[in-house]
Amino acid sequence: PNFMNFFWHNILMDKIEDTIIEFIKQYPEIFVSKKKKSNKPDPNTAGGELEIRQKIKESLNKITKPSIPSTIPDPLVSVILNEFYDIAEDDLDSVAKEHQFSMAAEDAIGDYLEDYIFSVAKDYEWCHCVGEIIRATDFLKKEKNGWSLYQIKNRSNSENSSSKRVRKEIKKETGLDIKHWFRTFHRTGKTNWENFPDEDLRDKLSEKGFQTYVKDSLSALK
Repeated sequence: PNFMNFFWHNILMDKIEDTIIEFIKQYPEIFVSKKKKSNKPDPNTAGGELEIRQKIKESLNKITKPSIPSTIPDPLVSVILNEFYDIAEDDLDSVAKEHQFSMAAEDAIGDYLEDYIFSVAKDYEWCHCVGEIIRATDFLKKEKNGWSLYQIKNRSNSENSSSKRVRKEIKKETGLDIKHWFRTFHRTGKTNWENFPDEDLRDKLSEKGFQTYVKDSLSALK
């Protein structure tokens, strides 16, 4: 069974690489590389394509886990907690540390959200654009009449004006319409799964499924 899982996993990885490379060749203007422009890999050369494929493979195989905070809390946080929120002095250290853990956990939710969606969407021809390889795009799907691109956010207020501007710029430059979706409404806490942009996946993704996925992923790390 492990060999078969490994076999099918590699087939899936190859298919995702092929699709992303095909897309990048068609729309090189929104291909992103952290390298300087002069060293940016060219998908139209054998060496450049291999480099991009390796980057995709490494990112797809990376294990998502919350970070362990290493920074020292600003002492003024404790002053404000004590003076304004009436947190007892004896509790300040633990509250400040728990705040750091909460921030780290919140940062990890976005990655887990993409992982969960991909765990289901991979069976519906979705490709996970890991490693910020395509501007403003977390997923793409090759359709009969072109491409579907998706940008995924965790909260309704996690998208800034810059993200909206980039999507408009890409639409103007390429004609590509990047569909934007978020998981929760920040003012009410209600979820938004019923408005997921792909109808094939709408009844297969849920908040319960997401929470189960995260719990299982965290248990596997122990």
